[in-house]
Amino acid sequence: MFKADSFGDSVWTRNFGWDGNDVFADLVESSDGKFVATGSTDTPNDFENIYLVKVDIDGNLQWEKNFGGMQKEVALSLVNADDGGLVITGVTKSFSVGKEDLFIFKTSVDGDSLWFKDLRHGR
Repeated sequence: MFKADSFGDSVWTRNFGWDGNDVFADLVESSDGKFVATGSTDTPNDFENIYLVKVDIDGNLQWEKNFGGMQKEVALSLVNADDGGLVITGVTKSFSVGKEDLFIFKTSVDGDSLWFKDLRHGR
């Protein structure tokens, strides 16, 4: 993750995640003026999970979370919810029936899981 100035020059760069592939797909400014990014991370158990990171304006880690099952979850988009939490959408294999399904996922303001729905099967 990095922050650039108005000329595109780096202000700061931070590395987050495990030793595998870590990808951010979306970033939003949170209700408290900090930033939350989401995407996917390869965990030490070789599962691809939803990855959620919150940083302050200087890139200092506030918290990081990963969510998922025994196969694949990839977050693709992120929006702020009215209550200060987050709504994340993406693709799940772990919680699908057969192939990959779309999901919608809601967190609290602290990034804790509130609910997760497989959109194809309503679970």
